[in-house]
Amino acid sequence: MIAEKRVKRVLLTFILTLLMAGLLFYLLNRPVENKDTVALPKATGADVVIEKFHLSQTEKDRVKWELKAESAELYREEKKAILKNIELTFWKTEGDIAGNTIILKGEEGILNTETRDVLLKGKTKDIEVTTDKGYTFTVPSLRWDEAKRQILSDDDVILIGPNLKVSGKGILFNVDTQQIKVLNNVKTVYQKKSG
Repeated sequence: MIAEKRVKRVLLTFILTLLMAGLLFYLLNRPVENKDTVALPKATGADVVIEKFHLSQTEKDRVKWELKAESAELYREEKKAILKNIELTFWKTEGDIAGNTIILKGEEGILNTETRDVLLKGKTKDIEVTTDKGYTFTVPSLRWDEAKRQILSDDDVILIGPNLKVSGKGILFNVDTQQIKVLNNVKTVYQKKSG
């Protein structure tokens, strides 16, 4: 199992290196009119900047998650990508049911290219997380833990669901079971169904 993970990491590093080399070759030999999609930044110090960045992870022919960003600045040595205007979608991968979705939207983020963990921060507005089961929560910052498949935050959170509103500090959300826990200072308001 450990050897398999090591092989996957080596393979991922090799593929990323090939992609970056190919990107650099393309950048040096491309026509000038295409410069709005990919650029080598000098001011940021990034190795590569990719517009309309897209990354997904699959398991047993199922997409586990998909990340889209308006742009990504890749830093190979630091093993990170700085993302702008992000949408991160998760699908349930356990059991026979596929398709239960959770969508995160944020303005800024950092992707660890080795672990696939993501840190999201709101700049002018909070991060919004929605589920297809009718729950939405907002929080100033959060992180995605790839190994545990959990969304975590220590910040103030507001959770709105069918007939309830919960506020508190800190949240733990398992994307496979869709269990949401508000961790501290929890205040809950129940609303009657209309009709």
